[in-house]
Amino acid sequence: ARGGRRSGGARRRGGRRRTAVGFGFDIHKLVAGRDLWLAGIKLDHPKGLLGHSDGDAVLHAAGDAILGALGAGEIGIMFPPDNPKIKNIASSDIIAAVMAKLITAGGTLVHLDVTLVAEQPKLKPHYEAFRASLAGLLSVVPERVNLKAKSHEGLDAVGHGEAIACYAVATLLLPA
Repeated sequence: ARGGRRSGGARRRGGRRRTAVGFGFDIHKLVAGRDLWLAGIKLDHPKGLLGHSDGDAVLHAAGDAILGALGAGEIGIMFPPDNPKIKNIASSDIIAAVMAKLITAGGTLVHLDVTLVAEQPKLKPHYEAFRASLAGLLSVVPERVNLKAKSHEGLDAVGHGEAIACYAVATLLLPA
């Protein structure tokens, strides 16, 4: 390489670093009698997401994206849904464990991009609160988090207002 410097891999914090990208997805059914948690925020809505935890699809997709970039599986391996000891666990506790795994690996979250898919409730009024909450839970500045919401235009369970889905892409810097 030119000037004695090798190409590829970023140099940072005294060593070579590599970029890793992970993808996450989650979907939960909306049911009466549960609180609705999204991005670590409790929303006022008559239905909530059914799950072994609080059902926060945003934090679940984000956690899976980070674990995917680490090559560390998914949150269902760390927190098996058939484990009664973690029934109703807060998704903020799940994301804290995921971030601890990232820190232990010597990694840094560079960016998280999230797409929520729902018919109800309307999510655009909550964008900034979602972004701030995610940034706080992930210990990054809000500029490293993007969140948007889409409709399924009346198609499938999400489009019929029976479920909420979420997609997430995480970009990490890891030791080479």
